[in-house]
Amino acid sequence: MADQKACSRIEQRSVIKFLVAEGCKPIEIHRRMSTVYGATCFSQKNVYKWAKLFKEGRSSGKVMLTVFWDMQGPITISFLEKGSTVNSANYCELLRQVKKDIKNKRRGHQSKGVILHHDNARPHTAAQTVQTINELGWELLPHPPYSPDLAPSDFHLFGPLKAFTRGTKFESDDEVKSVVSDWLRHQSKDFYAEGIRKLVHRWEKCVTVLGDYVEKLKKHRGRESD
Repeated sequence: MADQKACSRIEQRSVIKFLVAEGCKPIEIHRRMSTVYGATCFSQKNVYKWAKLFKEGRSSGKVMLTVFWDMQGPITISFLEKGSTVNSANYCELLRQVKKDIKNKRRGHQSKGVILHHDNARPHTAAQTVQTINELGWELLPHPPYSPDLAPSDFHLFGPLKAFTRGTKFESDDEVKSVVSDWLRHQSKDFYAEGIRKLVHRWEKCVTVLGDYVEKLKKHRGRESD
């Protein structure tokens, strides 16, 4: 029982940290957590305390990584500064940096057109972000909600990266950043190309399933109108 309570506390602190990074306010975090954890949920006072600590940069031993990559390898590797939260403003700045990196590392690709794929996290779907993507002249690949199986970084990249670092004790955040960056840069082009090919295959399956669903729905409605 004690172990279960400890796990619950750790889990709830992780949830608070994630939602703070998403830009949620403490009152909203507590409301959302209450619907999930019920009577075992942290008190509002406790949620406020942890939200404040995480917003001020308390470390839980993790470093937040954002990486943009294509079939040739990583284009931009970025780590969130301590005390910062992920929001549309700093994400837009990062997108502008990606454009510069594409120009320097993928000469000629800008003229061929850039297709951006990211998930539906709040900073990614904010009006400011959508406007920035339009200003950059990029095409945005749609991403269905709650679909990590269609996010290449989730299904192809982060698994091997976690396996590589699992069990390693790092002395500092800088060491984490250095090791992770080196790993990303030293993977072969074939590794990254495979991730993009997997995305194409998964998208084809998604479209097939969705098409089958739409076709069945049309038939069902057709029978209703008879």
